[in-house]
Amino acid sequence: MKKLLGSAAGAALIMVSSLAQANGYIGVNYAQLEQDDRFFGGENFETGEAIARLGGHINPYFAGELRVGTTVVPEEDTEVVTTLETEVRHEYYISAMLRLHYKMGFITPYVAAGVSRVSEKLENSAGSDSSTEMDTSYAAGIDLNFGERWGLNAEYFQLADINGAKRIGPSVGFFFNFH
Repeated sequence: MKKLLGSAAGAALIMVSSLAQANGYIGVNYAQLEQDDRFFGGENFETGEAIARLGGHINPYFAGELRVGTTVVPEEDTEVVTTLETEVRHEYYISAMLRLHYKMGFITPYVAAGVSRVSEKLENSAGSDSSTEMDTSYAAGIDLNFGERWGLNAEYFQLADINGAKRIGPSVGFFFNFH
């Protein structure tokens, strides 16, 4: 665990250093994450997530990226036995990722890996429960650059696989390059 935290801190320092050289980017994405159902007794459920991304290019092939997100469209369900309306949401998550990319004209495909801290909340009229966990995250996607500054982003993202509960799904958004 200490190694993961140390790696995340190192990636954040590299990213901030790169941003100081005006070689960074900022972006906003919306993700539709499918999660294993351990709350409602069904198969899976989906939540809508807003994600802010801040990154810095280390060299032409690598970038460090910090992501912060939260649930904007929670999953709600009514339990048949107790008739309690229950809501599941991510209060927040923070990810530090290292991105490997290769620019090909206006298209830049990439893969990313890092560590995420996820705080999740289950709430109904009987009370609430929250937990905070840390795990590895992965992503694969493309950036479509429209000029030197603006672009669109699309990726498939696995936020975390904690206690056998995966959080995976597509994400789309836009970004702005500082250079």
